[in-house]
Amino acid sequence: MKNLRLQFKIQNYLLISALVVFLLSLLAMPVFAAELFFEAKNQEFVQGEEFIVSVFLNTAEESINAVEAKIYFPAELLKLKEIRDGNSIINFWIERPRAKNGEILFSGIIPGGYMDKKGLIFSIISATACWDFTI
Repeated sequence: MKNLRLQFKIQNYLLISALVVFLLSLLAMPVFAAELFFEAKNQEFVQGEEFIVSVFLNTAEESINAVEAKIYFPAELLKLKEIRDGNSIINFWIERPRAKNGEILFSGIIPGGYMDKKGLIFSIISATACWDFTI
């Protein structure tokens, strides 16, 4: 009889817990993400030509205090020479921008937050490896 009561209590506890978790998930606040965008002075590039592409953050009118991203690029088309993070809105890098196998990984913190439409995160110095192309 005790085992039956204990089993009944456990089942009720699990049912109530699941119901509470479900109801709390309905109250979750929506999350608005910021936007990363790229800017280059030239729009056309010739094979072997070195160029700079800057990575910017648009916070969509929200205060942002942390950034983490992974940017993919075609490693067969672009050869990354250097990543410059000077003059960045990121004050403390958790992981400085680094390129690896067609990806650029980075994460950082902005104490006090940042809110603007065009905050420089870093710049990429690159050269086209193969063909001429246009952005």
